[in-house]
Amino acid sequence: VETLMLKKMNGNWLYIAKVGKQQPISFTLDSTSSNTLLFVNKEHDFPQYIRYEFVDANHLKVKVGSFKKRKKFSLLLERCELEINQK
Repeated sequence: VETLMLKKMNGNWLYIAKVGKQQPISFTLDSTSSNTLLFVNKEHDFPQYIRYEFVDANHLKVKVGSFKKRKKFSLLLERCELEINQK
């Protein structure tokens, strides 16, 4: 289980990830544009960056990677309607 949080501290936006019982890992908002957010923590082994790109109203691309090891992967998330069958 991974818990994610956005928090503004001392004028900086932090992206905080907590995996299981491990200590939380903070990434600082490094840059933004009209459709992207880039969070960076160069001291962390992997990932060192998390980049969100708003492709369109229904798609969000997430790139996760490392500057040192040149490792990365990406996900394309699609908005969908949750269907709940109620009896």
